[in-house]
This record gives sequence, C-alpha cells and structure tokens, in this order.
Amino acid sequence: MITAVFFDLYGTLANFQPSRFEVQSQACLEFGIKITEEGTIRGYKLADAYMSKENSIFPISTRTKNQRDQFFWEYEKLILEGNDVTVSIEMAGSIWNTLRKIPYKLVLFPDVVPEINKIKTIGIKTALISNIDSDNNNIIDELGLSQIFDVTISSNKIGATKPDPIIFNAALEQTGSIPENTIHIGDQILSDIQGALNSGIKPILIDRERNHIGYTEHPRIESLSELHRFIAYFRVSRAGRV
Repeated sequence: MITAVFFDLYGTLANFQPSRFEVQSQACLEFGIKITEEGTIRGYKLADAYMSKENSIFPISTRTKNQRDQFFWEYEKLILEGNDVTVSIEMAGSIWNTLRKIPYKLVLFPDVVPEINKIKTIGIKTALISNIDSDNNNIIDELGLSQIFDVTISSNKIGATKPDPIIFNAALEQTGSIPENTIHIGDQILSDIQGALNSGIKPILIDRERNHIGYTEHPRIESLSELHRFIAYFRVSRAGRV
C-alpha cells in the first residue's frame, strides 16, 4: 500500500522559462554558435547525468567558487557536445557566464498542481526532494510548493544530495512512511532512480523530454497524469513490479 509519494523538482515539477534551449541559443549566438533544440536536449541529457554523478561524489553546493565554476564550464561543454559542437573549456566558461546574465525563471508544468491534489485526496502524503543549493533558497516558496506539499526537503538544509540515502531517509521520517510503501518520481537515472533504490523506495522515471524511450528497468512515465495507474498498482501489489 502506498502511503507517500516523493518528487524531484527540476525537470519533474518545473521547467525553465524561457526554455533551456532558448537561453542557450541566445548565449551561443553571441559567440557565433548555432544550436538546435534536438541537440540541446541531447546535450542536457549528457550534462545532467554528469551533474548527478558529480553530486554523488562531491556535492556541487559544497565546492569552492572556483570548483563550481569549473564544474559548470564542463557542464556547458557537454551541452554543446550534444549539438556536435566542440569548444575549449575556456570558451565553454565564457558561454556559461554569458548565459547566466540572461533573465529566466522556473515555472511549474501544467499537470503538477492538479495531479498532486488528486494524490492528496486519497490520503497519500507528498514530499518534495531537491538538490537545491543555497543560492536558490526562495524557489520553493516562489513556486508555491510549500503550500502544495506536505513536506519540502532541500539538500542545502539536510546537508546531503541525491542519491545519498540521507536525504531520502529524511523525507521518510518527516512523512512517517516506510520505504516499501513509498514512491519517488524523478527525471535522473542516478540521483533519482538509484537514489530511491538506495533507500528501498520504489522509483518511477519521468521522461518529459523522451530521453529514455527504451528504459524498462523501472516504471517510466512522460507526464504526471500517468502516475495514478502506478499508484493503484502498487497499492494492491506488495511486490511493486510493473
């Protein structure tokens, strides 16, 4: 029986506006580089996987400014590689620094509020688990997520980042749920799927950009509107396999 559902933030509940492709395009054009939406999606797949791996080794939020800069320059380099564009680390850094000057904001996907409210009406606790850093402390409140979720947990407050079990276990404790009765939904294989498994939680991959069409190891959805059928399944199946 499912008693709690946990959610990732970036790519799961919220997206950038203007889109990441639009912001990247604007920054790259200043350096005479043209990119495509498809290539940028591929690039962010590489870059986000790199971020998940690096967070599991040495959380980015705890690094020095110079170390964080080096990380994000490499992150940008991978985004461009998805577009079949190869640049030096110094050029990637210049593009990243230009990108950071472009105004953007996070907005919730349209399915977030109605689907989470549906979950809550059947008595399931909800928690937000995010690898958010100290520079983005106000995002959760600005998006209204503090009012939507029963529990909100960020890495900068807990002192651990996904996939570390510490952050998932904190959510379990605060929701009063146990691992076998809990689902976690996120868009990253390492930080979300493996992170949930590290704590014995049932994972679901949300793949809004269709980066993992062939993924079958665990349940995969493309929008939160698909979530109910998995909750219904898990509520009657102790095995929790689909």
